[in-house]
Amino acid sequence: MFPIKAAFAIVMAFTAVSAHPASLENSLENSLVRRVQCGSDPGDCYSNGCEGHFSPSSNTTGICTAGNWNGCSCRKCGGKKGGYIGSCDDNGCEGIAGTCTAGNYEGCPCAYF
Repeated sequence: MFPIKAAFAIVMAFTAVSAHPASLENSLENSLVRRVQCGSDPGDCYSNGCEGHFSPSSNTTGICTAGNWNGCSCRKCGGKKGGYIGSCDDNGCEGIAGTCTAGNYEGCPCAYF
């Protein structure tokens, strides 16, 4: 996932250069500060005001679009602890063969309790 973030930062830097050349230094500085604040272990996409975005929706790693972690990677299936396994019958999961096929947790593992 890191290479995608790096590519995104580069695209944003080029956009900043073409739109406002004087703001390039600020843009790069903000990008580096955000990367340091994100850390190397993504948190939960459904906590701390993150409002994770997934493209496509079946991806289990997304990007926070709000809150203190805006722009940071996040995980759909449980954050830093590496995984939460919910019921295949809850939260619109529509589990098939141990994987949610719909809802907020599409792509996450599930179990029949």
